[in-house]
Amino acid sequence: MYKFSSYLEQRNKNGDDALYIKEIGSSIWFCIADGAGGTGQGAQASAYIIEAFEELTRIDGFDVPEDFESFLRKVDIELWDERQGGEATAIIGKVMDGVIVGASVGDSEAWIFNLEYDYELTSMQYLKPLIGSGKSVPIGFGPMYLEKYVLLGSDGLFKYVNRNDIKHLLSNDCEAIQIADLAKKTTGNLQDDLSVILISNFL
Repeated sequence: MYKFSSYLEQRNKNGDDALYIKEIGSSIWFCIADGAGGTGQGAQASAYIIEAFEELTRIDGFDVPEDFESFLRKVDIELWDERQGGEATAIIGKVMDGVIVGASVGDSEAWIFNLEYDYELTSMQYLKPLIGSGKSVPIGFGPMYLEKYVLLGSDGLFKYVNRNDIKHLLSNDCEAIQIADLAKKTTGNLQDDLSVILISNFL
């Protein structure tokens, strides 16, 4: 049995983060996109990735990393062809039959937290070029068995949160919003836009 939760909060009205997660049939599809603020069109790029990914979930297949790599390359070229200048990070994938698979580009991260070890699914990704540059190189991850938790977040999470603090919360059956709270300053303000997706296995 799997359950999931998500949390999205922008630092200001011009926030660039976006996310999508949905259970469709026996699969959980997920996507996090973080627009590059320096491009001026980061929010549009993030929104484009999410919209394209939502369309993807209606298609059968996409069971291996190469499928998700191909999809991100396609979106990269589409954004570039539109010449809007927007670029974004992306992590996309799905959990099906207890196995996680996907692909990523940029500095957002996805981590497996199992009972005895932690593993960064996105450890081999390229930080740049981003989606929308027309030159990005998505790197796939998985298939890997999801024993306990998978946590995805934009850099607004992982730049400001200690992994041991995350593990402590997970040991107490937390939700995405509680992990997001770790990234806030003592004043309660965000230091960056923040996206968090948590998928848990309770079999």
